[in-house]
Amino acid sequence: MTAASASASTYTITGYVSTGGVVNAGGTTLTADQGVQIVSALLSNGTTEQTLTSTQTASVTYGNGLSLQIPANSEIKVVASATGLVVQSSQPVSVRNGGVTVGSQSGTLTVLASQDTVIVNLSADSQQTLQTSLSPSTAKNLDITLNPPSGAIKASIPSGAFSEDVTLTVKQPDSLPGAKAFGAYAYTAPSLLNGMGIGIEINPNKAVQPLKPVSIRLTYRSSDAADRDPRTFTVARLDDGRGQWLI
Repeated sequence: MTAASASASTYTITGYVSTGGVVNAGGTTLTADQGVQIVSALLSNGTTEQTLTSTQTASVTYGNGLSLQIPANSEIKVVASATGLVVQSSQPVSVRNGGVTVGSQSGTLTVLASQDTVIVNLSADSQQTLQTSLSPSTAKNLDITLNPPSGAIKASIPSGAFSEDVTLTVKQPDSLPGAKAFGAYAYTAPSLLNGMGIGIEINPNKAVQPLKPVSIRLTYRSSDAADRDPRTFTVARLDDGRGQWLI
């Protein structure tokens, strides 16, 4: 183990190579695969930030029940607490807990684990795309929050929502199709639907529908509303097959 002086934003920096034993991670502990390099920095706010690197794919398991998958030849910064992880990476990274796996492409990912729910928050400066793997035996609910410029978008998926293993891609849409006549409420004038450009895209890797309701909460800015009457706002779902919006 080595120690060195640091900038004003940190008090102490220590570095070591994991041999598979338990290591202090600040608010909790961690156990890393052998060969994972760990550099810990005690920050001026009292938290411990750890930089993890590995030449091969490796796993790190925390005392709070969360585990982290490190890609080969990557560098990941983690601040761990008794209930969660804040993970910063420029490469794809995944976190697991209670049968739920969530992964981001890059940026800052916050994952909190309670007794019955995994809570995931993707920072506003991150690519607004997440992947999550679920199974019928998944014991926990999953709350995902994206943070695009328009404001937080939250999707809540209950435990046991799917009858088979499924991987979901949850993202801010690249674009939203224009409004058409839709569903049993088929309006003939497309202008009756005037999109605000705010939405969430949830794509499974196979043709499967949830067995339980999935709730979605959207927020918007006053500038998004412009001169529209909020009492006329509605949430619609796109039927890809028919190219129609359903409410």
